[in-house]
Amino acid sequence: WAARLLALRVRAVEAWQRRLWPRAAMVWLSNPQDADLAPQRALAVIPNIPFQLPPEAQLAPSADGARVVLWVGSFNHRVNLDGVDLFIESVWPKVVQRDPSLVFRIVGSHLPEAKKQQWMRAPQVEVGGFAASLDEHYAQCAFSVVPLFDGAGTKIKVLESLGHMRSCVVSTHAIVGYDALLRDDQSVLVADWMDGLVEPIVRLANAPDLRHRLERHGREVVLRQCGREAMFTGIAKALQALPGGRAP
Repeated sequence: WAARLLALRVRAVEAWQRRLWPRAAMVWLSNPQDADLAPQRALAVIPNIPFQLPPEAQLAPSADGARVVLWVGSFNHRVNLDGVDLFIESVWPKVVQRDPSLVFRIVGSHLPEAKKQQWMRAPQVEVGGFAASLDEHYAQCAFSVVPLFDGAGTKIKVLESLGHMRSCVVSTHAIVGYDALLRDDQSVLVADWMDGLVEPIVRLANAPDLRHRLERHGREVVLRQCGREAMFTGIAKALQALPGGRAP
């Protein structure tokens, strides 16, 4: 039934798109690879931006002995639920086998109770729910993980983590759209497949100097390229490119 429901939603969205495309003078995208989904209209890439990032004075590098690997994301999005589920099933046991001191902490709303109980039976897994503030969770973790291999758009959770001065271990798919900004071993560590996440997780957990270097660079990239000023600049340039230099 879930697949049928998803198919109905896709058709509904496509119907709305067909009605809206003719009215659009320009299409804004956060991921340039989504350009193929749009009709032949003027296109502009506007960076996805994280809101409510803490100021520099409230941030500190991850503790040398930090052992928490963090996930942040709502589970009313199927991609998140499937990605974390597969990660706990196929990746996390191998991580714990390599380093039993590590803890996988899951923070996110709309997690089905049955899935919560299942995940809590996994070794070294902590499952929380909705968090009004993520600052404390980021402060306590060594880094975050984004084990997603599906979904369109861009993954804002990557930028949020970097903006909190915490690096990420990510799948290649999780940084699609950020390819020009986020490079392996500069701001994040990247794996091409699910099992490939094991090595960089263990490596980053036990290399505080590496973590701190990635944290500094990641925060700088987010502030410089993915902040509000970058978004406003992109919007202004896009509008100026329209006939008459303004929105219709």
